[in-house]
Amino acid sequence: MQDDAMPRVAGADVSLPFTDTQRRALMTLTIALALGVATQSLFWNTRLGLNFLLWDLMLAVAVLVTIGPRRPVATVWGAGTASVLFGVSIALRASAWSAAIAAPVAVALLWALPLLARETTQPWELPRVPLRLLARLAKGPSAAAAVVTLPFRIVGASQKTRARRVFVGLLLGLPAASVFVVLFSSDPEFGWLIHRATRSANRAVSFGAWSLLTAAGYLFVHALHRPSPSQQPARSPLPPPPAVIDPALRPPQSFASGEGSAYRDWIAPPAATSVPKAPEPLLSRETWGTLLVPIIGVFALFVGLNLRHVFHGHAYVRDASGPSYSDYLHAGFYQLLAATILSVCLVRVGHALLRARGEVGERVPGGARIRALEVTLLALTVLTLFSCVQRLALYEEAYGATYLRLGVAVIALGVFGVLGLSIAKSICRGWRNFGGATIFWLIGLALAASAFNADAYIAMRNLDRAAIGKPLDVAYLSGLSADALVALKHPYLTYPGHADLRCELEQAWRSARRSPRDWREARGF
Repeated sequence: MQDDAMPRVAGADVSLPFTDTQRRALMTLTIALALGVATQSLFWNTRLGLNFLLWDLMLAVAVLVTIGPRRPVATVWGAGTASVLFGVSIALRASAWSAAIAAPVAVALLWALPLLARETTQPWELPRVPLRLLARLAKGPSAAAAVVTLPFRIVGASQKTRARRVFVGLLLGLPAASVFVVLFSSDPEFGWLIHRATRSANRAVSFGAWSLLTAAGYLFVHALHRPSPSQQPARSPLPPPPAVIDPALRPPQSFASGEGSAYRDWIAPPAATSVPKAPEPLLSRETWGTLLVPIIGVFALFVGLNLRHVFHGHAYVRDASGPSYSDYLHAGFYQLLAATILSVCLVRVGHALLRARGEVGERVPGGARIRALEVTLLALTVLTLFSCVQRLALYEEAYGATYLRLGVAVIALGVFGVLGLSIAKSICRGWRNFGGATIFWLIGLALAASAFNADAYIAMRNLDRAAIGKPLDVAYLSGLSADALVALKHPYLTYPGHADLRCELEQAWRSARRSPRDWREARGF
């Protein structure tokens, strides 16, 4: 059976997902990786003892189950039993004497066990076994090549393109995710988690590397013991797969007998015609989906760590072990805001790259999985931005309102609107007015912000704080314009005990009023 797709008949295109060769290669690689991880788990930072017995028994059972003798032979079962018994002696005795004798012999028996099981060696043929094992070493270069090419044999011709796209997605997604990790690291809890993970990464990387080396060793031994193609039993060729014919293109009743050339002409595939190749997108769907996965993981981790603070912000800040209001806001507030803006830009760039070359304003391709990934990322971005706004509200309540804090709130509101439009675009891929809607939203928000009485809002918010006993920054309020005169009606200033403060603020705000201009000044004379 070949790796190519099935024959195309009447426009049908049916491909085989995996061939027998690919399945065997995938099973071999999976077993080797599992044995590598299990071996390192048994021997990681541990001396020889019961772990050697378990490892010995694991390999003996794996050889007998995967290869198995063609018929029960005393040499196979004897070698496996003797190897296990040597492991028992190592587990029972604590001295180095037993380990120095039993371990090499047990390893040698395990080394010979695949040969004994595959070739069913009789007891009188045992003297030839060492020479056969040495002869296996001559296959070292070819065995090493087989180990290197094993992962490529799993991916057939129909999966190579998809595997390459997934690899490109990881190649682009991991660096992009690292950028968001750096931005989120300014958050105390996220930064602490990353610091702890970095400290533990050395052990994890070392364990993974040794597991891969151990698995490669097992694959090398498997390739050495694998018989050459001339020694493998011949298999009867499989019949060709049945042709798949479109039911709508069934032959006429007169062709039911299948005789004559008319039926053969009807079932033959149409002649190949030169069809212009459609333009390919700059970014495939597999690459885009793979790129989004690690970024979604980073956002999900941050939201999971900070979700409880969103609803209990005051309790978290007022806790004796918690941060101050200033630390809570300035712990990466602008980095988090930048991360939310970058995520929106990332989705928009992905939409542009998913289109075919030369297409502008067309429907953005992508199935249900791509929609789900994009909406998940944008929803997590909404929660991240909501965390920023909640921190800003707590900080304003604790220290008062200013132009800067009000401006940051307006920026956050603008990003909220763009996030909502981006979610709508990710769901409705054919919506062509995203750019126009975004421009209208930003212009409308800017118009509302310019007409908003910011001085009155700032004055009223600060007077609200002063009414509940919090300090009042009189110098900052005195620098406001005459637009803040409406705040003179605040109950805090109408209180008789605050008459001097009211007069001071009224005088400062009235002096900031612009002088009246007649028509000559308005015309520039």
